[in-house]
Amino acid sequence: MDKISTIKLKINNMNLKDGLDTLTKIKQRKRLVLFIGSGISMNSGLPSWNDLMKQILELCNDVYNQAKKELTKVIVPTQATKRALAILEEYKVQVENAEKEIDVHPIWTVTVLKEQLKFLQDNGVYDTKVAFHEQVLQQFLSKDPHKYHDSIVNSDYPILLTSNYDDLLQKAAKKLGKKEYQYSAFDITQPEKIANKIYHNEPFIFHVHGKVKANETIEFNDIVLTKNDYQRIRKDKPAIGQLIRTIFLNYSVLFVGYGANDPHINDVVEEMSYFFPDTPIANQHFIIWNEFKGFSPVQAQYNKGNRLNFITITDWSEYGILFTELEKIK
Repeated sequence: MDKISTIKLKINNMNLKDGLDTLTKIKQRKRLVLFIGSGISMNSGLPSWNDLMKQILELCNDVYNQAKKELTKVIVPTQATKRALAILEEYKVQVENAEKEIDVHPIWTVTVLKEQLKFLQDNGVYDTKVAFHEQVLQQFLSKDPHKYHDSIVNSDYPILLTSNYDDLLQKAAKKLGKKEYQYSAFDITQPEKIANKIYHNEPFIFHVHGKVKANETIEFNDIVLTKNDYQRIRKDKPAIGQLIRTIFLNYSVLFVGYGANDPHINDVVEEMSYFFPDTPIANQHFIIWNEFKGFSPVQAQYNKGNRLNFITITDWSEYGILFTELEKIK
């Protein structure tokens, strides 16, 4: 298999022009894949990570109010009703404590919120799975693709990885007649199909954090939101970790649509450290970075291992230049 080890990269930071020169050589070899973050889908009106977290918090409060209203309708409460009310009050305390930490410990906050929603579901107090789908997840099926999605699917990447839950890449593929993507979008519940695509060297979309599907209420465990979810997937779905590892070993990955405070890129950094603690890898990976955001722990961790090259831009609009230039390379 053609490796890109012949491309010598002696620096970890480069401007857009130099970055495009390097990415062009890799893409010409069919060794470049994208890892797409929420910043790309925000252009279609979907929420940022912070906004999504606030939506989940709002859902948690709405669930409490609705469940309390339904449970207190009973004139003569049974033991089951009393138990459900006690569980609900415990839930409220946990949600309120999490809300106090939302600005200081956002990852911990969303972890607690998701666990509490699942706690009510598992104890039969309220159907939080349906509420979560209708109030939070359903929006990921309601938007139209942005021109960046069109450019991405029209660029013939071997693999499109994404931490987004939406169907915008598929919609763009349908619009542009890219059936190889339209009918080949998989998530963490489908490792066999992903492995088959890799084996046959066929293009596909890989939703590494799960995917919202039309007319289907997704299970809590099939959506990756928190650090606990990463650890659970690593333990319960080892094939998914192996497939991600295979992709990172055989391709150069370009991260787009991620920011310094995006927990998903931080989690991917941690995952890469787990998969390749001391393993020398020939290929290099890249991330588009807004230089005005400054140096971050993400950069420090990756620079230390020389595993990620930062391509700096001065304005988010430069993504248009990036995608347009890469689209020209077939």
